Amino acid sequence: MYPKEFVRLYQSPHFEGHIIDVREEWEFHKVKLLGSVSIPLRHLPERLDSLRPSEMYYIICSQGIRSSFAAEYLLESGYTDLRVIQTGIFGLCEYVEHEFGTVPWIIKE
Repeated sequence: MYPKEFVRLYQSPHFEGHIIDVREEWEFHKVKLLGSVSIPLRHLPERLDSLRPSEMYYIICSQGIRSSFAAEYLLESGYTDLRVIQTGIFGLCEYVEHEFGTVPWIIKE
């Protein structure tokens, strides 16, 4: 899923699902989406019990590579309703800043 589609869904009053950010904690604290949860990719196996296979998850990282690995792992673990945010937080921020300027739901350090 590319930023344009994600933003359309995220801004909808009917947005459903959870946002998992698989970047490292220090990356997450620099810039994050309001409502996202930090689960670094290396900690995903030990945090699986905090997730529900029946829920929808949007997965984001810095550029889309780690989130693809996370989605593959979750699929292998029985999760089916997954969306990888292509271009990651960098591409998302670039798109949002170009289209909307500053928004309150992108939190920067």
